[in-house]
Amino acid sequence: MVDPLSEVITLLRPRTAFSKLISGAGRWGVRYSAFEQPSFCTVLEGSCRLTVDGQESTTLKAGDFVLMPATPGFTMTGFVPVTPEQINPKTMPSPTGEVRHGRRGGRPDVRMLGGYFLFDSPDAALLVSLLPVLLHVRGVERLSVLVKLVREESLEQRPGRPSVIDDTIATNLTAPLQLTAALLPHLEAQPKATVLTVSSGLAFTPLALTPTYSATKAAIHAWSIALRYQLRETSVEVLELAPPYVQTELMGEQQAKDPNAMPLADFISETMDLLSAQTDAKEILVKRVYPLRFAGGFNSEKFYSFVDQFNAAMSGH
Repeated sequence: MVDPLSEVITLLRPRTAFSKLISGAGRWGVRYSAFEQPSFCTVLEGSCRLTVDGQESTTLKAGDFVLMPATPGFTMTGFVPVTPEQINPKTMPSPTGEVRHGRRGGRPDVRMLGGYFLFDSPDAALLVSLLPVLLHVRGVERLSVLVKLVREESLEQRPGRPSVIDDTIATNLTAPLQLTAALLPHLEAQPKATVLTVSSGLAFTPLALTPTYSATKAAIHAWSIALRYQLRETSVEVLELAPPYVQTELMGEQQAKDPNAMPLADFISETMDLLSAQTDAKEILVKRVYPLRFAGGFNSEKFYSFVDQFNAAMSGH
């Protein structure tokens, strides 16, 4: 017997754009504002309550699959009354590990896999319009297979999977290059202007856990050098800021509290001092980034002298 729901979802040709493991224990609750994109959730173990705007509350149990084709606001909680934490899915940083709500220790009351899809079907808008606001299903084998594949992808630590590569390159490399190209005619018309690029200490000493990120920062470093040479006879200077490991939430909440990371306020303060004092600098480097930048005894003065000689020779003057 053909299952119409599975047929429609198959026609949508969904692929995972982002997925994360979520768990909750004890007194917990989260309130997500409207996302308006297709999202999903499957309960791997345990149970919880789901309340979607305009819909009746429902209990989710292990094996359940939920799909919201154009995600409205919704609330997820345990079974103890609680004021839910407010979350904006459009601005929240991407977590690097399992997201835990409520009691931190011990076995969770529920564990889920949640995230959002992109639909590859050219008729996605039409097909989505045929679906209800909330799809809550149990025991649909074809959906179970889909969930299994998504879960395996999320559990595999594969920083090289296509969605991660594309998003990282678009954010860290493509966007800065395109923005700078668009602004250059305006900058060159000014008496004095500065392009400040942001690479990273990982541009010089890559981190194996984040190979694509490290590669994009190395690309920004190389591009900064080339752009600086191209603009050498204009009023535009090119400075490269290479931060060390800083207390931000780039790799999750734990980074913001990691004592091994440089406090954000200290990084900002030292950077501003360097910008004021080093008027002829090519790179803005706080001392905490020196071990990464100068690993192996790298000599930046000799390097930049060679860069100038090499480019002059290649350009014929």
